[in-house]
Amino acid sequence: MNSLEKWINKLLLIVSFLLLFFILLSVWLLSKKTLLVFTLCAILVPLLYMFSDNIKSKLITPYFSLLALVDGIKVDDYSLQAKTTFQKGIAATLFKELAVLSSTLAEKKHVYNESNLLVYSLIQQLDSPVLLIDQEYKLVQGNQALSTWLKKDWRLVRLMPVQALNLAFDNHNWYFTDETKSAQYKIRSSFFSDNNGEHQLLILTDISSELRKMQLDSWQQLVKVLSHEIKNSLTPIKSLAQTLLQFSKDPQQKEVLGVIVERSHNLNLFVSQYAQLSKQYHINAQKVDLNTLFEQVFTLYKELNFKTQLQVKYINVDVILFEQVLINLIENAKQASNSDAEIMIISEHEDNYVSIKIRDFGSGIQNMENIFVPFYTTKINGQGIGLLLSRNIIEQHNGVLSISNTSDNTGVIANIKLLR
Repeated sequence: MNSLEKWINKLLLIVSFLLLFFILLSVWLLSKKTLLVFTLCAILVPLLYMFSDNIKSKLITPYFSLLALVDGIKVDDYSLQAKTTFQKGIAATLFKELAVLSSTLAEKKHVYNESNLLVYSLIQQLDSPVLLIDQEYKLVQGNQALSTWLKKDWRLVRLMPVQALNLAFDNHNWYFTDETKSAQYKIRSSFFSDNNGEHQLLILTDISSELRKMQLDSWQQLVKVLSHEIKNSLTPIKSLAQTLLQFSKDPQQKEVLGVIVERSHNLNLFVSQYAQLSKQYHINAQKVDLNTLFEQVFTLYKELNFKTQLQVKYINVDVILFEQVLINLIENAKQASNSDAEIMIISEHEDNYVSIKIRDFGSGIQNMENIFVPFYTTKINGQGIGLLLSRNIIEQHNGVLSISNTSDNTGVIANIKLLR
């Protein structure tokens, strides 16, 4: 037989037929009455049918119960319970084992869900952008850092191919097709599976700050060597020049010796100042009124025409250090502009940041890639460390300082971004 149901039906039919035949034959042989045989047949047929149906129900119904339980397990529904009328024997044992299996799977599912919830919660807390990508390379999950990176809610690009984000996959590695992003970010990836299939988890790590730190450390080591050698050479030269200056009677010689002494002193001071670039400050952050702060700074530059658009009124910073940053940036804006130039100050919200922009209307910066290079300056008396000092202070406030030309090249924007 190709099915249990047909086998049971055939078995019950044969047993019922034989039982009915032997009963009727026995009655006929004992009574020889045809009417009695037909009457008895009419009574026994329905009874045998009911008896067969009851037996069939007891044998088949448990299988339907088991089938419903298996279907529930397939869809992670463990609320169904398979029951049997048998309290002992192989059937009772089978149902008990399935109940234990269902309970075990339900517990594992609960642990799995809690683990997934924990993972997604951790992803949301990460400061780095995180992307969860399905088998078709479409974005299915992100975090708040990803929204900040995209400058819009990541859910607006959900199910969009990641190629639209300048991401590509080749030779088992993810990379940015955009050279600027490729240089700024390192991509770490891993595979995992869940109920929805295979996924890849991408974490974008901004390595620019680490590269800057390595670069700064390299410069620091170089300056230590240069400082040692310069001081060893300049100290006797300065001392000798000072001695000769005391005894010289010739005005021309005095002038030359004075220049030597002054330049020796300035060169030593110049090298010593570089040590401030990596200095760690004690940040005493407090609530600061931007209007009051800018009014104090503006008094130092009465010749400039300031215009302000302060949508954000208060920030939390170390007022002394932050004031020094503002002075450095305004000083740069002043030197890039005319004496009566206009300088625009803007404060506004940008995603999770407070943005403070200082814009001048000068001719812009020609070599933008060198502005944070130590000692590089386009000013006659500049030392090339003001922007580095300012960036160091802002980064110790967990912020970002960026410098860029305006889109129409009519000036420069210094943008300070601080976490809210």
